[in-house]
Amino acid sequence: MPENYKIITLANLKQLIDNYSMIIHAPQELLPTYSNPGEAQPNVDMDQDGHFIYEIFERGLRIKKEVVKDENDLCFLVFNLVTFMMAANFELEHRIEDRDSRRIMFDKQEELLGQMREDWKIRKLAEHQSILKSRPFDDPAGLRAGYIRSLMNSGVPYNEARRDAYKKYPSPNPTGEV
Repeated sequence: MPENYKIITLANLKQLIDNYSMIIHAPQELLPTYSNPGEAQPNVDMDQDGHFIYEIFERGLRIKKEVVKDENDLCFLVFNLVTFMMAANFELEHRIEDRDSRRIMFDKQEELLGQMREDWKIRKLAEHQSILKSRPFDDPAGLRAGYIRSLMNSGVPYNEARRDAYKKYPSPNPTGEV
């Protein structure tokens, strides 16, 4: 067995995840369960070959399963979701009506990941930049949605309200879709 080889158990993994969670003050309810599939939150497990399994369940059905060999990759999967949820809550508390909500969310998620590991922040930043290439920030989206609602509340049909809202608050996306 190589000198640098280490055996990772679920208990070790839980401790590692708990240590990272303390750095960013992650709420306990966002953290995964361990060897407890089927719950309404992510679950971490190991297979017989020592690979890590990250699963997400919804209403008792598995909607995502990833198998990774490295505890760093597993922790990134765990904290990618944890920091997304934390960033979404942060954005709700700090919403700016005429700014794309992703501006705040992306910055906060990158900040949280960077507090734990700089390479996770860089990885997430690259993912965010990739998203923005096809779906650029759309700052007037909130204003546009509010304007559509107000027009519809005054009796304007949806298609007309939408057309008028996009005229008043244009989208940066060439297709006019968000």
